Amino acid sequence: MDEFTSEEALDAASKIEHLLHTPFFGKPPCDSFAQAWATDEIRAKALEFVRDQHAEFHELAEYADKEYGWGVGLYGSRREGPAIYGSHGAPGVPLMPPALCPVMPGAEIPCDVRATRRYINGYDGEVFVQPAGSLMNLAATVPGLRVFEKTLARPGVHRFSFNAWALFAFPASAPETESAQEVLADAAWNHFRMGDKDAFKPEEPSCALIPVMPVSFFKDGRDKALKDYVNGNACTYALHSVIRSVEEMTLLGEKYWKIEAAVDEKDPAAVDTVLPIFCPELIWQGEVPPAVGMRFAGFIWIAARFLPEGPLEPLLSRADLLADAITRAESGDVQAMIELADIYTEGFRVGKDDAEAFRWYKAAAESGSIDGLIGLADCYKEGRGTEKDSEAAKALLLRAGSAGSGEAFKELGDLIHEESHSSEDEKQAHEAYQKAVKLGATEAYASLVIECFTKDFRRKQKDPVPLALKYTAEAMKAETDPTTLLMISHLFTVVQDPRLLKPAADLAEKAAESGEAAALFILATYYAHGVGRDPDPRKAAQHLKAFGEAGDARQKFEAAQILLNGDDGYRKDTRAACQLFEASARMGSPDGAGAYGYCLVNGYGSKQDIELGLRWLRKARYEGSAKACFEYGQMRMDGRFVRKNRKDGEQWIRRAAEQNLPVALLYLSDGYFYGDVFKQSISQAISWRLRYYAAIPPENAAEDVLNFMDACFDKASEKQMAELARVVEKAADAGVPEAMVAVGDYYMLGFHGFKEDHDEAFRYYREAASLGNKEAEERIENLKKFLKWRIDD
Repeated sequence: MDEFTSEEALDAASKIEHLLHTPFFGKPPCDSFAQAWATDEIRAKALEFVRDQHAEFHELAEYADKEYGWGVGLYGSRREGPAIYGSHGAPGVPLMPPALCPVMPGAEIPCDVRATRRYINGYDGEVFVQPAGSLMNLAATVPGLRVFEKTLARPGVHRFSFNAWALFAFPASAPETESAQEVLADAAWNHFRMGDKDAFKPEEPSCALIPVMPVSFFKDGRDKALKDYVNGNACTYALHSVIRSVEEMTLLGEKYWKIEAAVDEKDPAAVDTVLPIFCPELIWQGEVPPAVGMRFAGFIWIAARFLPEGPLEPLLSRADLLADAITRAESGDVQAMIELADIYTEGFRVGKDDAEAFRWYKAAAESGSIDGLIGLADCYKEGRGTEKDSEAAKALLLRAGSAGSGEAFKELGDLIHEESHSSEDEKQAHEAYQKAVKLGATEAYASLVIECFTKDFRRKQKDPVPLALKYTAEAMKAETDPTTLLMISHLFTVVQDPRLLKPAADLAEKAAESGEAAALFILATYYAHGVGRDPDPRKAAQHLKAFGEAGDARQKFEAAQILLNGDDGYRKDTRAACQLFEASARMGSPDGAGAYGYCLVNGYGSKQDIELGLRWLRKARYEGSAKACFEYGQMRMDGRFVRKNRKDGEQWIRRAAEQNLPVALLYLSDGYFYGDVFKQSISQAISWRLRYYAAIPPENAAEDVLNFMDACFDKASEKQMAELARVVEKAADAGVPEAMVAVGDYYMLGFHGFKEDHDEAFRYYREAASLGNKEAEERIENLKKFLKWRIDD
C-alpha cells in the first residue's frame, strides 16, 4: 500500500478545499451515480426494501425513462421523501440492481444551471450550478439527468432539492484560528492514517462504509483513498460550515445524523446556502451529538433531485389506496370489488387474504360481473378461500361464457380437459374452445390445434395435419395474439412432420409483425437453422438485431454476443453487436457494460477508444460482471492496453472463476497444468478443471475430459482420475457415445474407481453402438470373444 505523507495530505487538502469554488469541468464523469455514491451494503438493503411486497414504495412518473428503463421511486408517499434510484431494464419491471441506491430529501434551492454532463451510464449525471444569491459554483450529481437535459438547457432559474453526504464530519475551530487547509490536512492524516500501515483498517469507524467513498476502497480496503478523492471521479467538496439544526434518523436500518448546515462563503454579503448533510452515526468523532452553532468540517458529496415545474399528481399511500378501494366496493362499485379481490389474491403490498378475495369476487359475481364470475370460478377451481369444487367452477364459467365471455369458455374448456375421463369430456372441451374463438378468445386456437395431435383424435382420424392447418389459417386471419401463434409454431416443430415446418415459420413471421422480442428471436432461429425457410444467415442476423432492439437489457446482450461472433447460422455484424452492447450497458447490465468496453478497447464495431473502453470495463467488473473481470484480467496478464501486472491479472481472473465463468475456470486449469502462465500445479489444474466441468452441460464436457484424462494419465493420482471419470459417466448418461465407450472400458477393466462388471460394460457398449459408434461395435465383438474364451477355458 502506498504511504501518504503529511506533505501530500496537505497538498490534497488544499486541492479539495479549492474545489468549493471550482466545478469539476475538466474531470472525467463517474461511471454511474450508484457506483460513486452508494456502497454494496446500502444497495443490498435498498434491494431488500424494493423486493418487500409490504413496503411503501411509489415510482415517480416524471422520472420515467422509457428508452433505457431507468426510474426513481419513493419510500412512503411524500414526493419530498427518501427515494430509490435504479434500473428496470424493461418497462413494467420493478427497480432492480445493478444501479440501485437511496436518494435522500433535501433543501429546495433555485439555481442558475451553467452546464450539465452525463455519467457513463447515459442516464444520470452532474449539473454545475450557482445557487440564487450565492457566489459559489457547485457540482451536484443528479439521478435521471437524461430525462431533464432539454429542460435544463433552457435559460432561467431551475429548482433542485439538494442534499449532501459526509465522508466524515467533525467539530472544527473557526477559520480565524485554524485554516480550513490545516483542518482538512489533519483530517486526512488522522482519519485515513495512510502513513501507518498497521493502523489502517477499513472496518474501523473512521473508515466506515459511507456512500461517497470510491468503490475501489470497499473492494479490497487498500487503495489510496484520499488520492482517489483528489484524482478520481467523485465530485467531493471540503466544507467549513455552521450547524443550524441536528436530527437523528434511520435509513435502511442504519442510524444517521441529518445536519442542516450553512455553508461558508468568501463574501459575507452572499446569501447563505443551507444544505442537509447526512452523516452516518459511526463516523462522528466524539461521543456527544454535534451542537447547534458549532463549526464543523468534512468531505461531502452533493446530490440533487431536479424538481419538475408545474403541479404534480398527489401520491396515495398503500393504506390510502386500500381504504379507497374498500370504501368504493362497500358502496356497491362493482369494478372496485374486482380491484379489491385482485389485491387480496395477489397480496401485492398488502398480504394475501384468500377469504377476502373470495368474498369480493362473490359480491361482484352476484352483481352480474363477468370478471366476478371468472374470479369466483378460479377460487372454486383452486380451493382459495373456499372448498375446492370443480363442478361449481364449471357452472360459473358457463354462466360467464353464456353472457358473452370468450375467456370464460376458454377456461371452461381447459378445466374440462384437465379432468377428462372420456371421449364425451373431450367433446365438451372441444365445443367450449369453439365457442371461445367465436367470441374472440383467439388464444383458444392453440388448444384446438393441440387437440388434433391427441391420441383420442388420432383414433377417429388418422391424419391430424389438415385440420390443424385449417385452425392455423383461421388463427392467422383472426389477428390472433403473437404468443398463441408462437405456441402453435413451436408445436409444429416438435411434431416433426415436414408438412408443418413451413407453416411454423409462417406463424413466426406473422407473430414477428407485432415487433415482440420473442417472436423476432424465434424467426431469427428459423432462418439460421433452416426451419421452414431456406437457411439465410443475412436474414437471421437481421431478425436477431431486431430482437435485440426490441428486447430488454439481457436480450440485447445475448443478441449482441451472437452477432459479434457470427456463428451458428448467423452472419457476423460487429457494428450491430457493439450498438446492442451499448444499449444493454445503458440499461444497467454489467455484462453489457463489460462487452461494450471490450468492443471499444479493441475497435470492434466502433472506432477504437481505449480510455472509454477501460472505463466501461471498470464499471462492469465493480458491478459484478464475471466476463468483464476475465477480460480485464487477461489484459493485465498480457499487458494489452494496460500496464502489465500478472499478479493483479490473476486476481481478476480468479474473481471471474469464483463466479463459475467457464472460460475463466478453463484458463486457470490450463495455466496451472502447462505451467506457462502460473507455476505448474497438477492438483490445482485438476481442481479448476472439475469446477469447469460442473459449470457446463455434461455433454459439452465429454470431449475435453477424455483428452484431459489422457494428458493426466501419468501425472494425476488415482483418486483424481476417479473424479474425472465420474464426469465422463455423466456425459455418457447424457447420451454421448464416446463417453459411453469410455465408461464401458472402465467397467470392463475395473479402472478409476469402477468395479469390474462385464454386464455394465456390455450395456454401455450396446447403447453407444445403437447410436452408430463403430468403436463400440468393435468392443462388443471383443467382449463376446473374451467371454467365450473364459467359458471355454
